[in-house]
Formats: sequence, structure tokens, C-alpha cells
Amino acid sequence: MGAMRGGSVGLWAVPLLAVAACSTNATHSCPDGAAVDVAVSAPDVVDAAMPDVVDAATPDVVDAAMPDVVDAAMPDVVDAPEPLAPVSAVAAGTLHTCALRGGRVFCWGDNTAGQLGVPTLTRSITPVEVAGIRDAAEVAADGNVSCARHLDGTISCWGQSISGQLGTGVPVGRDRVLPTRVPGIRDATALVLGSGYTCVLFLGGTVSCWGSNRNHQLGDGMGGGETERATAAPVPGLNRVVQLAAGQFSCAVREDGKVLCWGLNFVGETASATAPTRTPEEVPGVSNAVNVGVGSGFGCAVVQSGQVYCWGDNRLGQLGDRPRNLRMPPEPVPGITDASRLAVGWTNTCALRRNGTVICWGQGARGELGNGTLEQTSPTPVAVTGLDNVVQLSGFAPVSNVLANHRCALRRSDTDRLWCWGYNSDGQLGDGTMTDRAAPVRASAVP
Repeated sequence: MGAMRGGSVGLWAVPLLAVAACSTNATHSCPDGAAVDVAVSAPDVVDAAMPDVVDAATPDVVDAAMPDVVDAAMPDVVDAPEPLAPVSAVAAGTLHTCALRGGRVFCWGDNTAGQLGVPTLTRSITPVEVAGIRDAAEVAADGNVSCARHLDGTISCWGQSISGQLGTGVPVGRDRVLPTRVPGIRDATALVLGSGYTCVLFLGGTVSCWGSNRNHQLGDGMGGGETERATAAPVPGLNRVVQLAAGQFSCAVREDGKVLCWGLNFVGETASATAPTRTPEEVPGVSNAVNVGVGSGFGCAVVQSGQVYCWGDNRLGQLGDRPRNLRMPPEPVPGITDASRLAVGWTNTCALRRNGTVICWGQGARGELGNGTLEQTSPTPVAVTGLDNVVQLSGFAPVSNVLANHRCALRRSDTDRLWCWGYNSDGQLGDGTMTDRAAPVRASAVP
């Protein structure tokens, strides 16, 4: 699965002053009603005490090769005075969130491993601009990692590097607080972040992954134990892919509408009889799929008819009907016929409907269902309160030590596009607080 983090220093804006006078003789005064002209003798030179040049000690562009040292001279909150395009994408990590706006990336929330992309490790409950990125086309967030896909199809990542998920070639290295380009990646069209690993989709529908492979989530037939890969490698036999999802296991939608999954298969996650599922296998009973999402021990897919099919662990009603231990093969969620895409969490699922509203089901430990009630479990879909005209939905299935998560949605609006709800321990909802929200709140702090 998946989803943002600072910043640049603006140049001093020095206004040009116009001097008004009646004459060049300072002893003369203006008669009442006299016209006042702009003095042509006003100097054109800006006072030297107000320099127009930024001190070289405070660079405006961050080179990805810079060491991960906090430079106290560089602020971690950026004021972007020039107009920006509306927020065009949002990605929700475990305890942080990132948003894409006009090619720039802004992140907020937890910053334990540098996932906000600024030269500090300080948490921020307001958005900070990720250093040095001006051409992002997509942003992703997961755990303590964030990544951006650039317009040229390359990838930059920053944050935690414990399993090689940054793709820098160092399996267990220092965390990267500033964006670092992933070597060898070109022509990427999408990226997803899972539990300790990263996968990208390329032109032509092939897929490459890197990072942790302890649950066989890289799909290369190997893995297990402490296995990890610090550089990208193709997933064998996987082609014609149009969409990816990643968590503790991986799934892909092919252009023929088939869903394939691989990785951890402890409670039927991959819908396969093979455990673990070391290479991609087709999910039985699902055809004409358009979107897939993965949670903790379960998966769901939207098909062309608007139905949602789910499989795997269902102990908390995350498959959309009465709780039971597990479900295989996949079955449709009762009552849903107009879904367009999914945001799947640890033990809950949300679906964006074609009319722009959102419904959720499963466990809502910290308000993740968005229906105004904290600590509620609903095995049947409930409507998210007061949310309409939604065009994008984002969520994340966090690792096992963080059972709560949050959701964010983009509305079709120029003034109040970004709304979030759920767990807010580190300000990841973007509303300037650290209060959990059982219903959507506007992320008003996004610049």
C-alpha cells in the first residue's frame, strides 16, 4: 500500500520607493491643491543595508548528495509566497502525510526518520516543503518513508533505510533526511510503498521492487528470514500491469482485469493455497478488476460493475460482512455496486463511490471510519460524514506496532480540497492539532 515533507528560502522582496515632491528645493512647500509629481531625481539603487542576494550559507536548492546533517541555518517550515496550483494528490503514511502541489511536495506529521524531507528530525504539525523537488508527478508515503516520482520517470526517496527500501544500494544504512534519486530507474509511471519495500510500475506494464523480502513481497521466488534487496530488480513473469498495491504482501491489476498477488499468505492474504506465495499468482473468482488494495491479512478489489470483492482475514469485519475467521475465495461486499477505488487500512477498508461520496467498514480504533464515532467496529459499510465531490482517496495499512491509521481525501474544490480523519498522534491530519478526528476535518494548514 502506501501517500508529505524542509524547504527553500525565498529572496527578500525589496520594494522600489517613489518620492513625491513639488520641486527639488527642500525648503519650498506645496500650495493647497497643487499637483504632486514623482521626483525624477529619486535614486534607482536599493539601499545597501538591504541586500538582494541570499546568503550563500542558506542554499535554496538541496543537492541529494548532501550529508544527512541538520543545518540549523535552514528552516524546516517554508513560506511559499507565490501562488501555487491546487493540491493534486495526497498520500497517507503511518504517522505522516504528504501532498503534491504544483510539482512541489509538502509533508507533515512524524519525522522520526526524516520522512518529511527536511534537514531536521523534528515533527511538524503544519506542512513543510520537501527540499529540492520542483517536478514531482506523484507522491507516496508508507511507514517512515516517502517517495516522489518525477516528470522524467525517475524516483526520489527519503526517510528510513533499514531494509534498503530507499533503493540506494545500501541494505542497512543511514536514514536519508533529504530526497535521494534511486539509481537505474527510468520511465516509471507509478510507485507504491509497502512494509519495508518499494515497487514501481514502468511503461509497458513491467514491475520492479526493492527492500525487505522477508515475506516474499518482492515476488522473485526468494526471500524469507532477514532477506532484503537494496537495488531494484524486476518481478519475474509480471507484465501488462496497470495498477499496484503494497503492504505486507503485494498485488497487481493486469490490463485484462486479472488480479495477481504474492508474498505473505498466513491467513489467505493472496487468496492462494500456496503459503507463502513466492511469485505472483492469480486471485480466483475476480475478473474485470480496475483497482486493488491490501491490508493486514486481507485484500479487496473493485471490478468494472462497481462491486467490491474481498478475501482473507475477516475477524474485525474488514471484508464488509459479518465477522468470521477468513474468507476464500473472494466474495462481493453486500450492497456496493458503485465503487471506483479503494483505500485499505490495517483492519478497515474505505471505498470511493462514483457519486463522490465515501463509505468505510471494519475496525475504527481512532475514528478511521469517518462516521463521527471513535472506537467503533462496523462489519457493514457506513457513510463518511459530510464528505462529497471526492476525486481521490488515500490510506495506509501500517505495520503491526501501529494499529491505528488515518485517511485523507481530495475534493473537487478550489478552496477546501484536502480533508483527513482518524488517528492524529503527530499532527498527520494537517489541521494544526494532534487530536484524533472521527469525522473529516479540513487540512487548512496546507500552503
